[in-house]
Amino acid sequence: SKNGKTFGLLINPLDHAVNSLSVGTIERYLEALEIFKALRLPLLTVTDTPGGDPRQKNSDMNVIMKTLSLIKSLVDYPFDKVGLIAGRCFGGSGLLSLPVVHGSLGLYATRNSKIGAISDEFIEKLAKANPEHYKEWKQSQASHAADLADLLQTGNLSGLIDWPEISSFIERFLKLQLLVLSYLQK
Repeated sequence: SKNGKTFGLLINPLDHAVNSLSVGTIERYLEALEIFKALRLPLLTVTDTPGGDPRQKNSDMNVIMKTLSLIKSLVDYPFDKVGLIAGRCFGGSGLLSLPVVHGSLGLYATRNSKIGAISDEFIEKLAKANPEHYKEWKQSQASHAADLADLLQTGNLSGLIDWPEISSFIERFLKLQLLVLSYLQK
């Protein structure tokens, strides 16, 4: 709740070295979405993760199908929603961060967030094994804007937020949601 306005929040532990998305996290997110939907709440997702948990236990628990179910639930969520990347967003976790193409009002990131298919550090380690791959990687890496300007320019990100602005960002989202609601009730 912020200034008396209740909203749904999906967030994994921020700035934690081992906060990969596990089957348990996905199942809790699905349950939370059902509650938020029943309460007709606007939704904010905050993402800081290196991606899905690759350990065998998650594979044995049908992680891919459960992730697809979560993505469908997020896309179909019928109330206002917005995403915020607050650190890392790699691999399929980008689909859970509420991109605009999934019907969100916007996808934002804190400055200095790292976004991509795989972390640059991991690709760097893999590419070093082959000089030709390493050269190609370095050429590709040069096109990645550290300030995320490339993602802003393509519309994949709606804007950047500094950490101290997060509280006012949430307030603006909730005020917008109230304005839309009052407009629809007229």
